[in-house]
Amino acid sequence: MSFSNDVKWSAFLRQGRRCAGCGKHLVWENEHRGECRGAWEAHHRRPGGSDLLRNCVLLCSNYPNCHFNLGHEGNWANSVTLYDDDLPYLYAGED
Repeated sequence: MSFSNDVKWSAFLRQGRRCAGCGKHLVWENEHRGECRGAWEAHHRRPGGSDLLRNCVLLCSNYPNCHFNLGHEGNWANSVTLYDDDLPYLYAGED
């Protein structure tokens, strides 16, 4: 399962172009770009869940913090849902 570009773009705007975990600025063009400035990955908040916006979260590629810790160890490897308290910048773009 993967998110459409429309869902990822909506998440990007919803998060104010910031990582939902640490608030680091993300660069749209740097998806899957590893160590590039503003690189990011899209993750499911509930592993195995839908590919809709409500289940999408964008995390910076800042290993070992956001992408690896929240996106993999905290989410995929342990099949744990990411809640709003785990993602302080999830709604940073909304007033």
